[in-house]
Amino acid sequence: MVASRSIFFFAVAGTLIFVRFLQRLQFKNAVLVPLIGIMYGNVVSALTTFIAYKYDLVQTMSSWTVANFASVLQGNYEILYLAVPACLLAYFYARQFSAASVGESFAKNIGLDYQKIVFIGVILVAVSSSTVVMIVGVIPFLGLIVPNIVSLFMGDNMKRILPWTAYWGVILVLACDILGRLIIFPYEMPISMIISIFGGAVFIYLVLREKRNA
Repeated sequence: MVASRSIFFFAVAGTLIFVRFLQRLQFKNAVLVPLIGIMYGNVVSALTTFIAYKYDLVQTMSSWTVANFASVLQGNYEILYLAVPACLLAYFYARQFSAASVGESFAKNIGLDYQKIVFIGVILVAVSSSTVVMIVGVIPFLGLIVPNIVSLFMGDNMKRILPWTAYWGVILVLACDILGRLIIFPYEMPISMIISIFGGAVFIYLVLREKRNA
């Protein structure tokens, strides 16, 4: 219970710091945001690794960096239910998130409390991601490539694309999990490795696509 509360607290605090940092920067290209996120994540990862070495927790921490479903067992996975109301609230606020994503001035012009909407979004993302990471582990690129691919075909209306993003996210994770079990059968490859290869290729494509459309 103490570990769960700690993970939740640091997930919310870390996400808030990252959002505040992004708000102070002006990006000409939105694709740079994930790159900043990767660098920010590496800094946080270095700090946590240092603490893990100091308290002999490296092996425990490394289990979270390799996503797998072996720990989804009765008595352990129930905390995932916290993500259900978070997802429902995200769908409820989807239109406000779409407006806020255009920019602070636009959101204020249509009567939205921009800071409030951003704060709610950060909390919902932190709750959803922290509950998944606690049980399954880190799944890289999933939150980057699936929404971008869906938005390429369906636009940027979050209320419309959220269900489809969730659906195709599940399909991608399931496909990568099955592939990881079959490539070197009877052994199993971590799902994070499969998604990293696929996600890295898609991310490079998105960067090159933005460059061509500039």
